[in-house]
Amino acid sequence: ATQTFLVSVAAFMFLYFAIFWFMRREEETLLYFALVCLLLATRVAFTDERIGYVASPEASWWLVTRLELLSFYALVPTLYRYLQGLFPEQISLRLFHVLSGVFWLTALLVLLTPKTIHNLSLQPYQIMTLAVIIYALVGTVRAILAKEDNATLVMAGVVAIASVRRWHSSIS
Repeated sequence: ATQTFLVSVAAFMFLYFAIFWFMRREEETLLYFALVCLLLATRVAFTDERIGYVASPEASWWLVTRLELLSFYALVPTLYRYLQGLFPEQISLRLFHVLSGVFWLTALLVLLTPKTIHNLSLQPYQIMTLAVIIYALVGTVRAILAKEDNATLVMAGVVAIASVRRWHSSIS
């Protein structure tokens, strides 16, 4: 039930921010946040209870397992680009290009190799993700200290999402 709620909220937020982006295309952060919501909905749908698989049992296991990994892998550069768009003075655009390159190489590995091979990419990607999270958090703190618009609100959102995820992990 919790997972269904999280998928529904993330999917609704995707639609909401995608519509806003269509109305104000010059604001790329709206697009990146919409994509973050879509990737979160996909990731949650195909992990733990796998409600995405239950909802569409005709989907192949090959597709489901790759969606699970690719949604996580794509989330890293997409969320990073969203934060970089909000705080361009604090968070480097160059790192986004590096993360995008790593994502596309890893995505090819996931799509073109068997699970026994592409699963070897998970641990290094998780380590890279942790480093990116630390860097993005430091950038957000720097944005707060520089009194940039919405920096405190963004940090509150990050703390809320981390808290919900931690709470969800503790009850699962």
